[in-house]
Amino acid sequence: MRSENSMLRIGLLASSVLCSPVPANAHNPIEGIGTFYGYMLHTLIVPAHALLFAGTTLMIGQQKRSGARIGLAAFIIAFVVGLAISGAGSSGAVNEWQLLVGAFMAGGAVSLGRQIPIVVLAPAVATAGLAIGLDSSPSGVPAEDAWLAFAGLLIGTASLGLVVTGLTVDPTKEWKRIGVRIAGSWIVAVSILVLSLPLAGGEAVENAATQLYPGSSD
Repeated sequence: MRSENSMLRIGLLASSVLCSPVPANAHNPIEGIGTFYGYMLHTLIVPAHALLFAGTTLMIGQQKRSGARIGLAAFIIAFVVGLAISGAGSSGAVNEWQLLVGAFMAGGAVSLGRQIPIVVLAPAVATAGLAIGLDSSPSGVPAEDAWLAFAGLLIGTASLGLVVTGLTVDPTKEWKRIGVRIAGSWIVAVSILVLSLPLAGGEAVENAATQLYPGSSD
């Protein structure tokens, strides 16, 4: 019972964070650390991006090394294309619910733990990279600093992708495979929670939070 309550609290907390409005073209996500470093962490700071990114890179990491290389290259190239298009002024091309649906599908594939044919993997991860790139165009950044924002986005996302896939590709221990599949299941669960919040309404979430944390409404 205690473990179930803990899982419910974690899920509620994640849902509360994820359901907060996230503009498609955000300002520097972390004020005070500079444009470059702020946008290096942008993909992790924006919740819908983080879910889709995690699901996609974990899915890439589950493939054999040759497939993982192709998948990661397709993801990064598509991300760069998306950034270029968004930088040219194509804003609002991707909605948050679309990113969450993509995260749900990627997390589901990860939780199954199956190898995916490269003809399916490459278009899937490229679509995810393109969507994140289209939704990552910086705004409110001085024109002379725009290149720093784009450089931070590219370097941060590519580096994180390399780290995640490098840690998960060809795991030598069974517990690592199980851990990755569990992470995929959590991505699915959180995506479903967030997608269902508009149906439940904000009042239902607030009531649940009050029941779990009686002092939170004070």
